[in-house]
Amino acid sequence: MSLCNHFKAGSWPFRIELVLDDHLGPTEALICCSVCERAYLLELLDWADNLRLFRVAEPGADATRLLLKDLERGSCDLGRAGEEVRQFALVSERLPELLLLDMNDRQIVRRVVVTDPDSIPRGNWRDLPCDGARIRAIQDAARL
Repeated sequence: MSLCNHFKAGSWPFRIELVLDDHLGPTEALICCSVCERAYLLELLDWADNLRLFRVAEPGADATRLLLKDLERGSCDLGRAGEEVRQFALVSERLPELLLLDMNDRQIVRRVVVTDPDSIPRGNWRDLPCDGARIRAIQDAARL
């Protein structure tokens, strides 16, 4: 599996359906392609200035509809909502691609195909360095 072909450098072909975590902008979000309606879960790996690097997972359409419906309906148990989001992320299929986004210009800078998906950290962005090193490595590799 991979991202749909609508995700091209220089474009912003998606809408943010739900921000699951935020720090000066989305750090975890459910998005949908505005052309084909495929849903994706973005999870922050790194940032540098206005650039953010996200790992990408693809939840099933049914799981996406159910999550949005359940969260819209609300619950008196905040723990339940958090657990539902956590489970949603666990069952979403991780894609072997990263997205480098420019959050100021609202555009995709680069799609990065990952040859070794196990090399993508699985932790929460709060547990990662987020010091721009991964972004610089991607930019340096593109210059070669």
